[in-house]
Amino acid sequence: MLTVKKEANAKHRLVHLGFRIDEDVLNSIKKAAKRTETTVSSQTNKILRDWVTRDAFFQELGFIPMSKDILRAWINKIEERELIIQAKDFGLSAVELIVYFFGELNVNTMIKFLEILFSRFQSYQHHIENNTHSFCINHDICMNY
Repeated sequence: MLTVKKEANAKHRLVHLGFRIDEDVLNSIKKAAKRTETTVSSQTNKILRDWVTRDAFFQELGFIPMSKDILRAWINKIEERELIIQAKDFGLSAVELIVYFFGELNVNTMIKFLEILFSRFQSYQHHIENNTHSFCINHDICMNY
């Protein structure tokens, strides 16, 4: 049985769906929901939304999670000149990634890519004013980053 429920304040339609889940996974989701003071349903939606909008891309790209301490120690040892070269190289490879995932490079796909990339940080903001997009990333790593 599939029922669709439209909530008054929700942007998305919620679909009632029954499926089986490993008990250990469910217990972990319950703990996360309790820790963040949300419902199991909301926590599960967040996990699934993160997967389809970001984590699947990162897995396919071969990104690996790294602690801030390790990243901070590594970046602080690199000279500014080398960081600039690496940043430019990343910019060139980002163009290839955008085309690979979205089929074309344009303003919309570039913004979508940046939102996916920055969503891994604890906090980021995307502001649009007069067709100018600004991103503010709170990464708490170091100035060189």
